[in-house]
Amino acid sequence: MVSALNKIWSEEGDYNTRTKIFMEKIHRIIWAFHISTWKDNAEYYDRPISADENGELDSAFLNDFGYSFMRLNKNHEYYLFLKQPDCEEGFLKWFEGAGKIGPMLELLSDPDSVRVLLYMYTLASNEFAGAATVSKETGVDIKKTEETLVKLSSQIGVNNHPMFSFRIVQSGGKEETVYGIDKTLSGLLLGVVALLDSYVTASQSYSMQINNRQKSWIDKLPPRLKK
Repeated sequence: MVSALNKIWSEEGDYNTRTKIFMEKIHRIIWAFHISTWKDNAEYYDRPISADENGELDSAFLNDFGYSFMRLNKNHEYYLFLKQPDCEEGFLKWFEGAGKIGPMLELLSDPDSVRVLLYMYTLASNEFAGAATVSKETGVDIKKTEETLVKLSSQIGVNNHPMFSFRIVQSGGKEETVYGIDKTLSGLLLGVVALLDSYVTASQSYSMQINNRQKSWIDKLPPRLKK
């Protein structure tokens, strides 16, 4: 598998073409994992793609050791794999940080803040914008724009933030703060939006759905979480 993927980089074509082929090959490998969970599937076949932008076509596999989910909508494909934690708490362990996500969810529920966020996603890695520019381009009030940018660059996040800021000095000694987006972390938000969309939109059909999970997702609540 590693050799087959590495071979792509030595084949003909420009970098973008090879990169696209590489990502598609990974997606095919993930789909192969899904269909191999059904014991009667002996050979590979291509994943189906739903052309209906308003419908859902998913694939899911779950057992007592993990969870795997694929969305198969055209222009909205993604993959999620969760390995069952080996610790005593299981998936409950992951909820320890749930209290930290409140500010981000609050921001995503505000249409003005979302417009600011989406504008920042239009910037390349070496591009930065000040609050006045973002406000002008989005039509969002300058005060609300500044509040959103400050939250994303300093208040949301512990070790790193979704965005970063720089102070620049203009002629005459005037200072301005400009903002840029962290390309590595920003990809996570795309996944969060995709997951929440699938979670609140009932799936119309599944292509390969296998549920072999016998246990609950969480064994029991610890005393500190009980009222």
